[in-house]
Amino acid sequence: MEVNQKQWDVFEKVFKTAVEAGLQGVQLTLLKAIDDLFNIDLPEEGSSSQGA
Repeated sequence: MEVNQKQWDVFEKVFKTAVEAGLQGVQLTLLKAIDDLFNIDLPEEGSSSQGA
C-alpha cells in the first residue's frame, strides 16, 4: 500500500495530537500500523525488526 502525501499528513497530525495529549497507547498503535504498512510493501532486506 502506498501512502500519498495527504494520507501521510493525516498520520502525522494524529500522531502529533497523541504525543501532545500523552496518549502512549495511541502512539504505539499508530507506529505499529505504519510499520506494518511498510513491512507488507517492502522486501525484507536484512530487516531484523521481526525476530526469528
